[in-house]
Amino acid sequence: MQLKLFKQRYMVAKLPTGANLPPDIWSGPFCCVTKTEDELSFVLPESASIDSPHTERGWRILQIAEKLDFNLVGILAKLTVVLAEQNIPVFAVSTYNTDYILVKEKDLEKAISALTRNGYQIEGTTKTI
Repeated sequence: MQLKLFKQRYMVAKLPTGANLPPDIWSGPFCCVTKTEDELSFVLPESASIDSPHTERGWRILQIAEKLDFNLVGILAKLTVVLAEQNIPVFAVSTYNTDYILVKEKDLEKAISALTRNGYQIEGTTKTI
């Protein structure tokens, strides 16, 4: 399976449910906004301006580089098992088309190594990750 590594670093943040959305969240190549009764959660480029004490920086995104049919089973599970076996925490985001796995930048090299050993091809990697 082909994965695509995004070049930018991302952050995961949250705000109270009634908070206003920062206007620049839509300007990057990827953003995810999830609203629940308890929070607004975001995945944004680190360059976005968000005023939140609840921010985790230093994430990198690996995208499953193909559209996934809703009938497929276990795609995300297989990826996360490979990473869990290496003790690498993940933050997963799913969209209509595909799935995205966020790993901390400090774990990126280890994650790429584990994934490639398990047959995943990763576009966007270089010798200097």
